[in-house]
Amino acid sequence: MSRYPLVIRNNVALFYRGFMTLWLGAVAIATFVALRDGPPEPGRWWPLIMLIFWAVGIGGLIWSFNQETSVLQIRSNRSIHIERGKAFRRLELWTDRGRFWIEETEDSDGDPYFKLWMDAPGGQLAVREGHQRDKLESLKQEMESLLHRSSLN
Repeated sequence: MSRYPLVIRNNVALFYRGFMTLWLGAVAIATFVALRDGPPEPGRWWPLIMLIFWAVGIGGLIWSFNQETSVLQIRSNRSIHIERGKAFRRLELWTDRGRFWIEETEDSDGDPYFKLWMDAPGGQLAVREGHQRDKLESLKQEMESLLHRSSLN
């Protein structure tokens, strides 16, 4: 049996932000080298190519900074503390109950991908996500048992 507090983090958005930051860093280095040494052959298409890479990088960075991260803490049988938010914006919320469910989707390769959701203050919250449904099912059961523990005593 698990003890309080149970802390669950969903930091998938941090990977997206890191990847897009590295992408823009690589584009900045390529741009600097092209400006310093001159564009490679064929030189006349180089500005258009770099403009496309910059647009994809900036668009992807804006998208990644709008993805939500969350920390859910079950501190007692009737106390759920939620920290959620997009980049540079955090919101702390409390609730005494939650409804949890697992949604099955597909990743970009067509493989099954699962998300454990919660009806939370501020809207639906992705608590955890991944490719292994059985791990999400056991986490869901653990959370529900912790939250219903006092009603059984």
